[in-house]
Amino acid sequence: MVLWANGYLASDIDGVFGNNTKNATRSYQNDTDYLEADGSAGKASWSYAALGQIAYVSGSESAGQTLNLRYDGWTHSFSMRRLGDGNYEFVDSHGSWHKAGYNYRTDGFTMG
Repeated sequence: MVLWANGYLASDIDGVFGNNTKNATRSYQNDTDYLEADGSAGKASWSYAALGQIAYVSGSESAGQTLNLRYDGWTHSFSMRRLGDGNYEFVDSHGSWHKAGYNYRTDGFTMG
């Protein structure tokens, strides 16, 4: 979703970190002039992606509470939330919520 929101992937996001996602990640990293363009969605890439692009919507920042957020990319935005257990979810274009994290559908971090 972050790559889509920043204009690097089309809207046909399937949640699999395949070749298209790896190439889009590499392009995103290369365009930042900050990240190593290795095509891996690691901690540095996620930290950079979050800089100034996640906005508070509602909820509580307290541990154990749900926090509703919005990711404002360069071309699109999407809703996301931090659940009481600390895990994150994002909403797709159909209004369905999906977990964001490692190994949900691939061996890497997925958010879309």
